[in-house]
Order: sequence, then C-alpha cells, then structure tokens
Amino acid sequence: MESGHETENNGIDKNEPAFPCEWTEETEELKGLMVKRKFGTTGMTLRDYFAAKVFAGLVGQNILTKERYDFIATISYSAADAMLEARSK
Repeated sequence: MESGHETENNGIDKNEPAFPCEWTEETEELKGLMVKRKFGTTGMTLRDYFAAKVFAGLVGQNILTKERYDFIATISYSAADAMLEARSK
C-alpha cells in the first residue's frame, strides 16, 4: 500500500485517516503574485478513533480511576490494533 502511512509487518495501516477528505489545490492571483493553496485534512487516524471509542466506553462504565488512565489508554490502543487487524481480513 502506497499511502505514506505507518504499517506493520502484516500490512495493517495504523495511520489510515478516520475521516478522510479530498485535498484540493487552487492557484489564484493575489496582489500581483500567483499563490497556490491546498485545502483539506486527513483528520484523526482510524487507530486513534477506535482507541478513543474504547476509552470512552470504559470511562462510561466508571471502571477508571485517575491513577489507571495510562493503563487503560494502553488497553484502548491494543483493542484498536485488534480492530484494525480484524478489519483487514
């Protein structure tokens, strides 16, 4: 895959955009100069989106304490990685 995103050995793209959009390019004259502008964004990664959903679900269950956020964040990204792997099958 030639996406320019980080991939693992198994080809899972961990940085695929969650909300991709088209990049647009336009050239216009501005005060006598030609200016090229690009519009668009890749948004958050799909991995971040999945991890945030898992994290929010766990917070909603009130199973978190302030001291356990790092641990739960790690679990959330592990779950996101598993979702990306399942998605690629």
